[in-house]
Amino acid sequence: MKKSTIIFCLCFVVIAMSIPMQSYSQLGTLKKLKNKVVPDKTKKNETKKNEVKEELPERLLNANYKFDDPELTHEKIEKILYKSWNNCDTIYTIRVQKFSPGKEYLLYKTDYGTPWYKDTRPATFAVYIGKDSTCYYVEDIQFQREYDGAEYGKPFISFQREHMKIKCEKAREVKEEE
Repeated sequence: MKKSTIIFCLCFVVIAMSIPMQSYSQLGTLKKLKNKVVPDKTKKNETKKNEVKEELPERLLNANYKFDDPELTHEKIEKILYKSWNNCDTIYTIRVQKFSPGKEYLLYKTDYGTPWYKDTRPATFAVYIGKDSTCYYVEDIQFQREYDGAEYGKPFISFQREHMKIKCEKAREVKEEE
């Protein structure tokens, strides 16, 4: 090895060792940014996650359409949700946002133009009671059907937002509206 390479490596190690590291106790609670101490937002997000919402989103209340696809009937969607959500005890309602006829799927193709899979475009919402006796709502559930070369397979959940807690009185009101 050349002397210049060895000297460079030693200088790099000395410089790296001289940079002070934050203690582990500071990593989770504070971030240092240009000599300013900024509170970490992860703790705020944790409390938001456990927060119980007072009202359901307006777009959920206005959504009440049905898919044209016979694989996405209300009963079949319900089965998919029960299978996918371990905490789900009773589904109060499933709602689909309005969409243009024939536009319920966005088709994805390979570079060669053959179908790959398709995703639902209209947002689907669900309100349910969990096995922990807490009520939840989920926004923007999307279903996907993969192409196997001859036909599209069974739908499954490809995307969903966080399960948000809601007051059970509000969840029951939505069920009664149906």
